[in-house]
Amino acid sequence: LWGGFAPGILATGLSAALAAMFFMAPTMTPKVDGMSGTIQLLLFLFIGVCVSAMARSVAISRHQAEESELYLASIIETTSSGLLVLDRHGFITFANPAAADLFGLMPSHLIGRRYDDPGWGASNSDGKPLQESEMPAARVLASGESLTGVHMSVRRPDDSLMAIMVNASPLRDQKNGAISGVVLALNRLGASA
Repeated sequence: LWGGFAPGILATGLSAALAAMFFMAPTMTPKVDGMSGTIQLLLFLFIGVCVSAMARSVAISRHQAEESELYLASIIETTSSGLLVLDRHGFITFANPAAADLFGLMPSHLIGRRYDDPGWGASNSDGKPLQESEMPAARVLASGESLTGVHMSVRRPDDSLMAIMVNASPLRDQKNGAISGVVLALNRLGASA
């Protein structure tokens, strides 16, 4: 796993030679005695090559996953849309820099807050306060359906009102398809009030 495929094959070959020399009859000679000893040695070589091949496959998969993760992270960090990930209970588990900028907070100050936190001062486009059940995250968690183009306003720490458009999609558990959270994409609409 650490050295790669070729060193794994080399280690397997050396191990087979040492096993034949010191542990198989007749000892202290590179000769393998009988069909049973030959089969054991060939089986050992086969297993060693398979382990080396699997280790190589794991290393390649790990490298590809790390590259994909870095690629996705760079997209998320540089996108102009604010992205929030909520768990199934409505708590924010991830916020990109654009989302933090929209709210006038650091990303770490968003993590752990609920989508219906009274501090958001969420209201509809007419200025009427949103009830919890009307909020995009609550609607997605309840229905399991995506929402696009929801217009609403939130209050920033400086008490300015900011109009945003929200797109929301459910996150689903890969095993059973149950909703495990929500992804919110937030975009500022016009200037803050």
